Amino acid sequence: MWRPLILFSLIGLLLVGCGSIKTFQGRVYSIKDGVFIVDCSDEINKGKGKNVNSLGYLCQVKLTNNTKYLDENGTTLKITDFPLESNVKLVLVQSENIKKVEKGKQLNLVARKVILLNK
Repeated sequence: MWRPLILFSLIGLLLVGCGSIKTFQGRVYSIKDGVFIVDCSDEINKGKGKNVNSLGYLCQVKLTNNTKYLDENGTTLKITDFPLESNVKLVLVQSENIKKVEKGKQLNLVARKVILLNK
C-alpha cells in the first residue's frame, strides 16, 4: 500500500524539479536599480533543437546586499567591475523554471552570485 504512494510521490518530485535551473550564463545588457538585465536566450532555447525562433529573451535578475560578485578565480569584485556586454554566470538564490514563463508574469530571479567570465 505504501510503496505505490511513495513511488508516485518521488516521481512527482522529480518531474517538478526537472525544468528548474539554479545557474545559467548570459550577456549583461543593462545594470540599473539593483537589477542585471541578462540575455538568457541560450538557457530558454536549450534542448529545443535547430528550429528555434530568432527572438532574444532578456531576464531581470535582482541583486541584493547578499549577492556576491566574483571572477572565475573566486576573487571578490564590485558591481562596477562588470561592464555592459560582459559574459556572466548567475547562481540564483532558488531554482526557477525560466523556460515556462506565463505571458504577462514576471520571474522572480534573485542572484546569490554573479561570476564574471573571461570569454
